[in-house]
Amino acid sequence: MPPDRPTRTCPHRPFDLARLMILAGLVLLATSLAILGTTTRGEAAPSTGPASQSGPDGAAVFQARCTGCHTIGGGTLVGPDLKDVSKRRTAPWLKSFISDPPAMFATDPTAQALRKQFSVTMPKLGLSPAEVDALVTFLGNPGTLPSAGWGPT
Repeated sequence: MPPDRPTRTCPHRPFDLARLMILAGLVLLATSLAILGTTTRGEAAPSTGPASQSGPDGAAVFQARCTGCHTIGGGTLVGPDLKDVSKRRTAPWLKSFISDPPAMFATDPTAQALRKQFSVTMPKLGLSPAEVDALVTFLGNPGTLPSAGWGPT
């Protein structure tokens, strides 16, 4: 005698398998995003392109970290106007000063004169070596900037 209802070979309904596959995909996506989200500032994701395309942008570093105290061609704020600073100071001096201002104030006569002139000590900004290099490169050729400089508006 045939049974009144068909016999199932799978205990799950067909849409349960689809739900399980969607859930597995979401877990995989969330895990991937969590791993990508753990990259901290200053760390770069692996790059397959040329090294010249990666690295910080000096203009962006200046805009984000320097404009509270400095302009380029806009006059003195808290610190000096940095227009033509690369003509007044060497790149190694600028890199040392930007990397660790307190150390320069302790040992360098030029830095000591700047502190006396502006009555302020530039803090250590915690920039990476790549950010310092990008910033010094930018200061050497900042391009055409607004006449008021890049200071606060």
